[in-house]
Amino acid sequence: MVAGAVTAGLFLVNRRLGPVAAAAAPLPAFSRVYIAGHYPLDVLAGPAFGAAVALGGWLPLRRPLLATSTERTRLAPLLTARLLRARSHR
Repeated sequence: MVAGAVTAGLFLVNRRLGPVAAAAAPLPAFSRVYIAGHYPLDVLAGPAFGAAVALGGWLPLRRPLLATSTERTRLAPLLTARLLRARSHR
């Protein structure tokens, strides 16, 4: 579940790290099936549920997170102007 959530989150924030996480995510899943800790269906459902939770949390929280995370960077004027323009186009 954690691997799915981390992979989905990385795809949202960094287009380069997302594929790396997606390539690494099956490793812990395979190991859990290999040691007979989980059934294969459990291993498939866990990352899917984790990704759904990460994406479901991102949708309502993305604007407050973007607004607060960019206030203290050197790019704040550019990023906040972009965010304000996106809001005014609604």
